[in-house]
Amino acid sequence: TSLSEGSQTLPLVQASDSSTVALSADEVRSSINHQFLNNIPLGTEIGGDQHKYQIRMFIFFALQWAILALTLMGQPFLFKNPEFVCTLKSNSSIAFPCEATISTCANTSITITPSPNSPETLTKSFNLYCDRAPLIAVVQATFFVTGAIGIVIFSYLADKIGRYIILAGSFSLTAVMMFTASFATAYGLFGALLAVCGVGINVFVTLCFISIAESSSNNKSRW
Repeated sequence: TSLSEGSQTLPLVQASDSSTVALSADEVRSSINHQFLNNIPLGTEIGGDQHKYQIRMFIFFALQWAILALTLMGQPFLFKNPEFVCTLKSNSSIAFPCEATISTCANTSITITPSPNSPETLTKSFNLYCDRAPLIAVVQATFFVTGAIGIVIFSYLADKIGRYIILAGSFSLTAVMMFTASFATAYGLFGALLAVCGVGINVFVTLCFISIAESSSNNKSRW
């Protein structure tokens, strides 16, 4: 219950004799702060959507979305097949361009190697062709599986210990894992780092949309 007084609305409390008593100014401020802390949409409706805090938060999230786009959309380019050269085992002077297909890889009379003139990709660096080609799908699948598991665990923890702690942790985890993965010299190590990176990215993306929706008014959060 509230009491309008001029341009202000003073909350009222219920007395023991069923009457109402107006609160003091300090009590009003305390009551309003308490309402805002427990009703974020109410605070954003009054405060608006253009506060510096909201803008900074959106920019921070946008930077992480750019990293996510590079990690997800860049995988077809990172794992792009290079140009291959087939060399006869009986005569190494005979070499010709070829494709690393199943039938070509099964041919025991030739040796398949990436062309030295082809661009450097993960497929070329870690020899992910022929019998090692399925390792690409294994790492990519692991990236999404670990991310899905991380969402279930850390979304629960975010409600327990606070979303911004988990957001900061997942952002840091993603940055550290991606930076370390760039120096990996073995594909197993690269795959493990990318799997952990999947946890950080997927958790961060899930929670950042929730945080943006909570810090925006009702009409903006529906976007």
